[in-house]
Amino acid sequence: MKRHASKSGQPPEQKPVRKSGIRGAARVSAKPSAKPSAKPSVKPARQPSQPVARSRSNAPKQPRAEKGAREGLQLSPAQSYLRHHRRCASDALSFLRSRPFAAALTSLVVGLALSLPLILLFLSYNIDRVVGPLQASGVINVFFDPALTEQQSADLAAVISKRPDVRSAEYVSKKQALERFESDPGWSKTLSQLSENPLPASVIVTPLDIGTTSGLANIPGSPRASALTDALSTLPGVDVVQSDSEWLERLRLIQAFLASFFAMLVVFFGIIVCVIIINTVRLNVEAKREVILVTQMIGGTHAFIRRPFLYLGFFYSLAGMVIAAVIAFIGSGMLESALTPLLRSYELDFELYMPDIDAFLGFILLSLFLCIGSAFVAASLQIRRIEHSG
Repeated sequence: MKRHASKSGQPPEQKPVRKSGIRGAARVSAKPSAKPSAKPSVKPARQPSQPVARSRSNAPKQPRAEKGAREGLQLSPAQSYLRHHRRCASDALSFLRSRPFAAALTSLVVGLALSLPLILLFLSYNIDRVVGPLQASGVINVFFDPALTEQQSADLAAVISKRPDVRSAEYVSKKQALERFESDPGWSKTLSQLSENPLPASVIVTPLDIGTTSGLANIPGSPRASALTDALSTLPGVDVVQSDSEWLERLRLIQAFLASFFAMLVVFFGIIVCVIIINTVRLNVEAKREVILVTQMIGGTHAFIRRPFLYLGFFYSLAGMVIAAVIAFIGSGMLESALTPLLRSYELDFELYMPDIDAFLGFILLSLFLCIGSAFVAASLQIRRIEHSG
């Protein structure tokens, strides 16, 4: 029946087929719904966000160069100058910290070169302490004729004391001379066996030029110590004249030679310090050739470029002086321990002393001058060479 109807030309009635599964559900849901929704879903417009105050920690940081430029505009010229010096010193310290072995080696060499002038200063100071009292003790002993009476000896001593080339004259009578010898245990037994006093009266004469820088040269017609000795020996009643001027003159010549030798050594080691600093600073300037060329292109002056290297020489000088002070302290202790037994064998009680504060200040100023001056010369010459070659 159904087949007959299809043949007659009428299409057969089709029934909807349900498809199970995810694909079928998707197709069904894809068909538009017959009934429109009552309220269309409209998304609300996004409201502009209100500015929120950020904390200081979350605020964007300004670039360092821009911040430094703004601070630099607010500083006075003096404050800006001091600020640049502080930065140069900080950069020099950072450079030394970045190369600890090279910095320590250079400081050690500078300290060794500076230690010798400090030790020589120490020795010169103690030599002056020894020689000074000896120079002051350069007196002339005038022994009178034993045949003179006590009054004649006293009158002759008064005549000697009134001379213009004599600073002082100490009269020693026969009795006083005997008492001085009896106080010495080595002579007391010998003098006790004598029936009478064999010692003559004498005068201890101190010339006018002892202990002074001028003296006899300012008195017209006055002889020096040697001429005074000859003049006293010709006086009537004088038996023997003994003067210490000859060996004191030799001692003065030896002291002058040592002073000249010490000065030569100081100059020699000062040149060594200058060579070390010049070579070190020159290499450091050459290592920053590109930075120096850029700085010159933007208008940096030679003084501006040279300033960090001057602080480099300053810090090398400080480190060298500390090392030199330690070496001199250790050396003085070793020298004192070696000299003490030798001096005690001669019954001499001598103690080494450090120089006064003026000598130390002179040493510090000399060291700073050598190191900073050498750094200045080396940096100036190398910067000009880079400027001409670049």
